[in-house]
Amino acid sequence: MAQITNDLPWKKIPTKILVNDETGQAEVFAKEGIFGDTKIAEVGANNEWTVTNISALTKKYNNLNGTKLTEAQVQDIFDVEGVKTFNNERAAIINANSPFNTKVFLATKQNPVPGVKDPNTNALPTQTAPTVATTQPEPVTGSNPQNGPASTPTNGDPNTNGTNTDIGSRKNNYPDSLLVYPVKRKNANGGDFIKFEILNYQKSGLTNLSTIVNGSVALPGMEYRDPGKPLATIYLPIQSGIVEGMSVDWGGGELNPITAAFASAAYSTINAAGSADLGKFFGGVATGAETIKDLFNNASPELRQLAINYFTEQSVKTNGLLSRTLGGAINNNLELLFNGPMLRSFTFNFKLTPREPNEAVVIKKMIRYFKKSMAPALSTAQLFLLAPNVFKISYVYTGKGNLNEDHPYLNRIKVAALRDISVNYTPDGNYMTYQDGSMTQYELNLTFGEIDPIYENDYELNEGKIGTGW
Repeated sequence: MAQITNDLPWKKIPTKILVNDETGQAEVFAKEGIFGDTKIAEVGANNEWTVTNISALTKKYNNLNGTKLTEAQVQDIFDVEGVKTFNNERAAIINANSPFNTKVFLATKQNPVPGVKDPNTNALPTQTAPTVATTQPEPVTGSNPQNGPASTPTNGDPNTNGTNTDIGSRKNNYPDSLLVYPVKRKNANGGDFIKFEILNYQKSGLTNLSTIVNGSVALPGMEYRDPGKPLATIYLPIQSGIVEGMSVDWGGGELNPITAAFASAAYSTINAAGSADLGKFFGGVATGAETIKDLFNNASPELRQLAINYFTEQSVKTNGLLSRTLGGAINNNLELLFNGPMLRSFTFNFKLTPREPNEAVVIKKMIRYFKKSMAPALSTAQLFLLAPNVFKISYVYTGKGNLNEDHPYLNRIKVAALRDISVNYTPDGNYMTYQDGSMTQYELNLTFGEIDPIYENDYELNEGKIGTGW
């Protein structure tokens, strides 16, 4: 993802805001000089701000302002003044840097980003007051223990995005929102990572968000479907064998002279019909028939032989007649023709060795999260299967001391589905455990498939400009 950083002091605290100009998500960091930065707040695609480190924020606020406010008081100040300040800066960055289509989406989606202007109208969206994340309520009576709280019906609207639908919702219970292996590298020192963000799958609908492409009926890619804040994030060390590949579907296409003649006549006739002019339509039919008649009346000896053999083959339903009568074959003008893009897949292999009891628990949770996320869920009445969660995969460069910088020399990966997982609990060929029962080593193999194909346009937008692009 394309991230833009601006320094923005707030309440005498030296802070900076990091904005994803593609999704509208943002993070706020307190600058610590040579000791790195401390994240103090974040906002997801749902525009809910969360203070991620209220103790650090309170301490800095009191030290720099000469006050003795409690954490609750600082939280209240941030909810009112901080949210407004950082929302304004976020909108300014998006309005100045995001591509046209992205600004249209962020300004017109169901929960628009405050302050982002629709470039079609140059108007601000109708926006409710910015919200701050609060504790989730307990499940209501009647909720399905298999699927979590009962969902709000949407009357079956095929264009309604969101986790909840009229057939139920996934439970999405991830107690730990951040898992890092090895656990000693949470401070982003000691090597680069692969980051796996678990996201809600968002259906494309039928015509929803077609304004993204200025009125066409193209469906939005998963990158534009507002998956919201990641349900959980997993960091694993980059392994050897980082490989990407791309394929395009080309196939042989044939068009013999007779087929070409009829195709030309049909094209002219249908083109005339498309103009809604009956005179042109019937004129096109007559012209096409006359053209074909003239073609065969003035045909060369070769073309006559071709026509005679071709139509004879069609009438008796046999092939190879021309080869039997003339010792040749029809020139079908074979050509390699473009059929379309192909979806990419990525395979990752990890060997995980727990070095302490806590690390063994983290590895177990990671394996559980991957398996749980790729499993479909049952609908409320168990008549349907709800799509598994999907993943945003990023290579993270930690040379600057944080876990949020895309690698400047590796490729990007679009939102992907986990298609296959295998876990080898005895990769060394022997069953061995620690005293608490944890395996001494795990081998984890993951295969992902991108949900959307790669287009040339993607290289000129947002993440496509980072590293080697897609």
